[in-house]
Amino acid sequence: MTEFTIEQYQAEAQRTKSEQFHVGLFRVQCDRDILHAIIGIATEGAELLDPIKKAMFYGKPLDMVNFDEEIGDILWYVAIYCEARGINILDIMRQNNAKLRSRYPEKFGTQEALFRDLETERAVLEAHDPHATALSEPQPLKEVVPLAADDEEFSGPRDAGHTDNYAKDGFRNFE
Repeated sequence: MTEFTIEQYQAEAQRTKSEQFHVGLFRVQCDRDILHAIIGIATEGAELLDPIKKAMFYGKPLDMVNFDEEIGDILWYVAIYCEARGINILDIMRQNNAKLRSRYPEKFGTQEALFRDLETERAVLEAHDPHATALSEPQPLKEVVPLAADDEEFSGPRDAGHTDNYAKDGFRNFE
C-alpha cells in the first residue's frame, strides 16, 4: 500500500470542497471555509449518534462501519479548516496534546476534568498555535451583504438539484 500523508489528505480535501456559499438572499462576508468546516464538524458529530440510537432503542448492532464513515467525514472537515487557517493537521494535534498534558500531567483524573484551569489551558494553546494572534484576538464577522438575484459576482448553481424559489419573506423554499 502506498504511503498517504497528512499533507496529501489536506490537499485532497481541498479538491473536493464546495465553492458555493450563500445564505438565503445574503452573502456572508467571512471565511467561508472555516464556517463550512465548523458547521460540517458539528453535523457529522451529530450523525455519530444515529447508530447509538439504533442500538439502544431499536436493538440493532452497533454499526462500526458507519462510525468510521462519520469520523472520516469529520477528518475531511478538519482538513478544510486547517487549510483555511494555513496550518497542518499535525499542528492541531500537537496543540491539543499540549493542552491535555497541562490538564492531566500524569493521566486522566476526574478532579482535573471537573475543575479545569482554563487560563493555563488557553496560554498553552496560544503558545502552541502557529497563528497565536488569531487565537488571542477574535475577529468579528464582516457585514452581511444582500445578494441580488442578478448579482454578477455570483457564479455557479445556487443548489444543485433544487429550483430557485424564494418566498416573499426572502427565505428560500426547496422543492
